Amino acid sequence: ARLLRLRPGEAPFVLWIAALAWALAFGRVILLSVGNGTFLAHYTANDYGWVYLLAAVTLAVGGAVYRGLIGRLRFDRLAAGTLGVLSLGVVALWALGGHRALIPLIPAWVLVVWVFGLTILWGLASRGVDEEQAGRLFGLMGVGEVLGDVVGGLGVGVLVERLGTNGTLLVSAGSLAGAGALIVAITRLYPRTLDDDEPEVEELPRSSLSALESWRGYVAWIGALGALITVCWYLVDASLYRQIAARFETPAEVTAFLGLLWAGIAAGTFGVRLLIAGWALSRVGVRGILDQSPAA
Repeated sequence: ARLLRLRPGEAPFVLWIAALAWALAFGRVILLSVGNGTFLAHYTANDYGWVYLLAAVTLAVGGAVYRGLIGRLRFDRLAAGTLGVLSLGVVALWALGGHRALIPLIPAWVLVVWVFGLTILWGLASRGVDEEQAGRLFGLMGVGEVLGDVVGGLGVGVLVERLGTNGTLLVSAGSLAGAGALIVAITRLYPRTLDDDEPEVEELPRSSLSALESWRGYVAWIGALGALITVCWYLVDASLYRQIAARFETPAEVTAFLGLLWAGIAAGTFGVRLLIAGWALSRVGVRGILDQSPAA
C-alpha cells in the first residue's frame, strides 16, 4: 500500500473500479478484434469510411439521448442502463450477423462502446474520490483497463477457435453486461458515488457557443486538435487494415492477429503512462510537452 501510495480504506474502491475497467476493456477488445476481422472478410479497407460515418452518427444520437437523461435518471441507473443497451446491441449484431449490410455496424459499435465505456468508467471513479485522490489513484484504477486489453487480446484467438467468429461476440456482450452489474454493486457499496448534488435539468449548462463566453477560443483550439488527431488515427487505421487484409485470408486469422496486436499496444501504452507521461507532466507540464512557450 505504501509503494502504491494507497491510504487506509482506499484500496477496496480502487479494486472495484479496476475490475469495472477490466470488464469494459475485455469486452471492447474482443468486439474490436471480431468486428474488424468480420468486416475485412466482406469489405475492403477502403470501405472503412462508412464505418466511421456510422459511428459518428450513432455517437451523435446516443450522446444527445444520454445528455438529455442526465438529471432525470440517477447515475447508477443511467450508467448501468447504457451498458445494458450496448450489450443488447452486440447481441443483436450476433443474431443478425449473417446479413452483409449490417456487418459495418460491428466495428462502428466498437467506437460507441469505447466512448460510452470511458465516459461511464471515469464518471463513476471521479464520484468516489476527491481531487487529491484522483491524482494518486486514477493510474492504479487504469491498470484494470490495461489488463483487460491484454487478457482479451491474448484470449480472443482461443475463443474464436472454440466459439467461432460470430459466437465470440456473445462473450463481449456478457462482459459489457457484467460491467453494468459491477456499477450497481459499486454504487451500493459506496453511496457517496450517488450524491444527489447534481444540478436540476433546467440548471445544466447550455451546449452553445454563447454560453462558453471567454472559453470559446480555448474550446475551438481543443476541438481542432481533437479533429486533427482523429483524422490521423483514421488514416493510420485504414493503412493498417489494408496491410492486414493483404496478409491474412480468414476472419479468424485477422481476429487473432488484431487481438495480439492490441494486447501489445495496451502493454506499451501502460509503460509510457507509468514511466514517461507522469514524469514528463510533473517536470515540464502540458505546455512543455507541446513545446510552446508562455509567449506563444
